[in-house]
Amino acid sequence: KSVKLDEENGIALNQLGLLVQETNPTCALLYFLLADSASLPFDGAYTNVISLLKREEQKEDPTVAILEHCFTCFRRPYFEELSTKWSEYIISQLETRHAFHVALSINVIILAATTSLKRGKEIELHSLSKLFFRISRVLIRNLEEWCVIEAEAADLRRRRASSSDGSVEETKIAEKEKRHCSRSSSLEKDVVSEEDEKAVDTDEIVAEMDETVMKTDESSFSKRNYDTQHRIQTLLVALLHAATSLAPHVYNDRVPSALHCQYEDFCQQLVQFLNLLELHLEGKSENLWQLGGLTPWCLLPRFLQAFVKSSHTPVEFVEFFVYTPKNSIKESKMKNMAKLWLAHDTEKEQIRTSLPLYVVPQEDVLLQRLEVMKKILKKDKLIVAIAEGTFRSLDMKKDKAEVRKALRWINTHISKDGRLRIIPSSTPEMCAEKLATQAPTTSTVFVTVLTLLMIGTNRVIKPITVENVEDFCARYDKAEKDFLLCH
Repeated sequence: KSVKLDEENGIALNQLGLLVQETNPTCALLYFLLADSASLPFDGAYTNVISLLKREEQKEDPTVAILEHCFTCFRRPYFEELSTKWSEYIISQLETRHAFHVALSINVIILAATTSLKRGKEIELHSLSKLFFRISRVLIRNLEEWCVIEAEAADLRRRRASSSDGSVEETKIAEKEKRHCSRSSSLEKDVVSEEDEKAVDTDEIVAEMDETVMKTDESSFSKRNYDTQHRIQTLLVALLHAATSLAPHVYNDRVPSALHCQYEDFCQQLVQFLNLLELHLEGKSENLWQLGGLTPWCLLPRFLQAFVKSSHTPVEFVEFFVYTPKNSIKESKMKNMAKLWLAHDTEKEQIRTSLPLYVVPQEDVLLQRLEVMKKILKKDKLIVAIAEGTFRSLDMKKDKAEVRKALRWINTHISKDGRLRIIPSSTPEMCAEKLATQAPTTSTVFVTVLTLLMIGTNRVIKPITVENVEDFCARYDKAEKDFLLCH
């Protein structure tokens, strides 16, 4: 009840571990590790893990042995030896269909891997992850075989139900169904044995003789089929738990690329199996404590939703599960940086192509905004071109002080460095057209006629533009500051 009320707090999960540590040490380890990895972890949970491992180290439990080795004194050669024993243990449990034991061991291994990283044990995380990925192939293959067997048995049962007479065909169908049923373990023992098969054969003979016993057998088959579904769902919960928990760590930059590939292969196989079962995301999200309880299959909707909704897992759900590979954190950063640089270069190029090589001031600009023109002339990349007609018009108005000032400025700079030129043209517009004939492309602004008029922004890039002198100067200053055009 405490866990249900506050699942994010690890205290209640730790208490569950203390309650079952004498009767089920592996399950206790599961609860202690869940308490340590909760949103509000219980500080003493990891200490309880170590204490329990030391107390159980003499017992021959492969899962406990692996955890004890990883959390105390990790040595790779000895870990490989323990890994082999653990894999053999899991395979033997699959052969006898001890689904709960297999799922419990896998959940503990996955939680141990994530806990190792919290304690700075990256090598242990990598080793435990590789161990899981190796056994996951065997596990998914077994699940697929179980599904095929149950589908065939269900098909035979439907065919028998649709048969209305007591023909020999019905008897043969019943016999085939019995053989399929014998491959599944009984609801009570969860283990298939030779005695069970003999008992099933005896039931077949009795069923042929007695219609009442046949109905009872159908009920027994239904229970066995239901039990097998629970086994499949229990193991599927463990696989989804692993996929969701390992994803954030697998895509870390420090993880070897081989581990990254193993995780993606595992996710592809898992997605294919989920689609084979035609699963969906509907269902009530049960409490996490049931991961070590008697009904762990109830957590399937919860872990399916977590698998799809996690930002780290490479899967999406659109009517069915879709594998969508993700990039590592480093690759994502590099791609984002590349996008930023591309956007920066694109903007820089747009601004560069909108800035001219030549500026042609009108007469009133030279007279009323001479200081701005002086500032523009200091720009290293700009050439000031004055139409010969404009220069002659100024020369005819020497009686005015502002005209004499403009002429002195022109005469001072016209022979300095070639950045102020007199172009043989009668008007600034004709001067601009003459200069534009030198433009290498029509997609770049080549000449800007400077005026005192307020001109709206023209987004069409063409060789000749007309712009207010002060607006142009401010725009050029900003571009020079932001994009270092002088370089």
